Amino acid sequence: MPQLIGVPELRRSRWCDHPGLRGIAESAFGRRCEQSVLGALWNFPGSGPPVWHRDGFDNPLLVAVTAACDYPQTVGFIHSQPMSHNGARFSDSEGMKAPITSKGEVGVPLPLRRGETLLFFYTTKHAATPNLSNLDRCLLYSVHGPVGVRDEHNHKDFLPSLFKLSKEEAKDLDAFYRHHLGI
Repeated sequence: MPQLIGVPELRRSRWCDHPGLRGIAESAFGRRCEQSVLGALWNFPGSGPPVWHRDGFDNPLLVAVTAACDYPQTVGFIHSQPMSHNGARFSDSEGMKAPITSKGEVGVPLPLRRGETLLFFYTTKHAATPNLSNLDRCLLYSVHGPVGVRDEHNHKDFLPSLFKLSKEEAKDLDAFYRHHLGI
């Protein structure tokens, strides 16, 4: 997921510090908010099984995902687990485990058309499904939260920019993280 908040053209775009998204975050968290992340989520043809996860567990952050294009249903859209931002309710189905349907947990598909935005809390359990199409899927990704609160779980300063990696280096980095996560 490339960090794009430092790209000058995108800093001037409507996706950077959108007042409507900032206002929604301020209403949700009851204090002044700011955008801390702008990036792109890619799902490439042949991508693997869904990896259920939360973007984090502690920070009050709101995630906004916007479809860059119209895609077919087979492109691997996000599925979410309703009410999973309340971790206590779903404590038996944490991390990368699939929803436990016997406990009433379900994964709901959330396909997006071009320009549509999906909002969810940082703690909401979600996964991208496999991309069965022949298209690269891109969703614009931004994170909004109280001033000074950062997404430090997913965005580490020491990680290299994907813009500065070769395809082989990116594959090696992906393999490292998949091994680290046990997938």
